[in-house]
Amino acid sequence: MGASCAIARVAGVVVWLQRGEDVRLPLASFVQAMTRRSSAASVVRRAAGDRRRLRPAASYPVLAVLTAVLCQGAPAVAQVSGAVSAESDFRLRGYSVSGGRPVGSARLGVDDESGVYADASATVVLTRNDGVRFLGYQVDAGVAKRLGGDWVIDLGIAHNQFRAAYVGGYPLTYTEGYIGTTRGPVSAYLFVSPNYYRPGFWTVYGQVEATVMPARDWRLMAHVGSLHHLYTPEPYALRHETIYDWRVGAARAFGSLELHLNVSGGGPGRQYYYGQSQSRTAVVAGASLSF
Repeated sequence: MGASCAIARVAGVVVWLQRGEDVRLPLASFVQAMTRRSSAASVVRRAAGDRRRLRPAASYPVLAVLTAVLCQGAPAVAQVSGAVSAESDFRLRGYSVSGGRPVGSARLGVDDESGVYADASATVVLTRNDGVRFLGYQVDAGVAKRLGGDWVIDLGIAHNQFRAAYVGGYPLTYTEGYIGTTRGPVSAYLFVSPNYYRPGFWTVYGQVEATVMPARDWRLMAHVGSLHHLYTPEPYALRHETIYDWRVGAARAFGSLELHLNVSGGGPGRQYYYGQSQSRTAVVAGASLSF
């Protein structure tokens, strides 16, 4: 009952965000709506932040009833965590989703003792000409199990949906199933999508990440990933090329506040936004506050 209740609440928050997708939001109000206390439960599974199908907004009353039924008399078993963050750019698999502009994000997650978990995050972008606008959301749910004392196996489904960050840009939407494993500081994941950016675009993405703590309150991170198009519909006739990305970074914690700096890139080719060709190598600074 505890896990079902918590996951239903996360789903309700996500649908609320989806219903307001076309509304320009005051950043302070958005942050207040999403903050929650922190939890270390999610440390045992997925180190990547780029996973995440939602029901249509019309199902919101159904979710409200579902939440009430599932939460009635439910023991507080699941751990709830939350965080708000700010980044100088929002980059996903080597590409800027925010058109090189700063973003603010908020995350809500639940982790049950059984290993079942769910996460939802939403992001706003400070555009060049239109102020702060809602950019998109990410949701995922799955189950993580520890095998022996060293290995963790993670299986789930994720959905990403983002609007175009600027006039002339392209929206980003896809759903993926994923499986991964973590052992010590290293994790490896495989993602398969049947609709990467467009229906019928089958892709597979693999990544390896490592995190080490060289000193107290310090973290060093590294990531490499590669995406391959398995199939594209005939009208598009895309090349089945392999796209790669990488990222290295460092983070320093000050209690529940963390400051971080990442350098990332990828290839082949460059990215275009705001009418200009942009290098895919970028330095991103940010801060996050956990609850």
